[in-house]
Amino acid sequence: MSPSLTLDTRVRALWLYDNRPRWYNGLVVKVGRTRYTVAYASGETSTHSVSQWGRDKRVKAARPLRRRGAAHTYDSAGKRDSAHKQRCRNFLGARVPRGRHRATALVLDDQNLLGTKMLHETPVDWDVVTPNNDEDVVAAMRVAGISRPVHAYIGEVIADRTNRDVYDLVWLDYCGTPGDAGKAATPMWDVAQLFALGRLAPGATLAVTVCARSTTKSKPHDPKYVNLCRITQQIYHAAALAGRLVAQDTTMCPYVYKDAGTQTMCFTSFTVA
Repeated sequence: MSPSLTLDTRVRALWLYDNRPRWYNGLVVKVGRTRYTVAYASGETSTHSVSQWGRDKRVKAARPLRRRGAAHTYDSAGKRDSAHKQRCRNFLGARVPRGRHRATALVLDDQNLLGTKMLHETPVDWDVVTPNNDEDVVAAMRVAGISRPVHAYIGEVIADRTNRDVYDLVWLDYCGTPGDAGKAATPMWDVAQLFALGRLAPGATLAVTVCARSTTKSKPHDPKYVNLCRITQQIYHAAALAGRLVAQDTTMCPYVYKDAGTQTMCFTSFTVA
């Protein structure tokens, strides 16, 4: 018997990949009256009928994750209170533009807006753009009134040709895998577009968070930090193509997982000349 359909329910969904059916892990991120939405580590989403929950053979509830203490992979409250995430925010808070009274940031934030609040605690008057493709999250952001919410995937904001924003700080807090550089709506593509379209101001800070682990049954020997290596190489490659220089400031990728915020993430930050 399937468990009840609620937010943060883990599921396995059947999709075709190279014309072969494969099961993918996902997480229920929105439940409406008739439809519910599942998000995947690639950044993609799918919608399904609520009435078919438990009967749709293409989507089934996954086994609960084994907890370690109070933390597990999809412990959103744990990630909100994560000491490691707080260290990342503290680092970016110290990277404010010197000698500037106003600046623009692009932050992949959630309804808690902790990244945005961190910026507003600095001496700079920040205009923070916070894209999100969930209408409810965007509504909560508008109520908070401390950012400029946009109902869109962050890659759409970056690639929008009518967008005239140039950012002094960008935090792409994905916590997923980088995806494919040649495929739209992936972190690799987003990074390439940031440089190709000139979205980064001179001296800007570019920070990215990706999943620390990429081991699967099909790739059991992948290095633990392969995703960090891939996104780092993409930043250097995209910068070189755009004629920009970048310097890596820090990498935070703990060897020991101590809270929910370190279970699935590696953080890296660059200065863009």
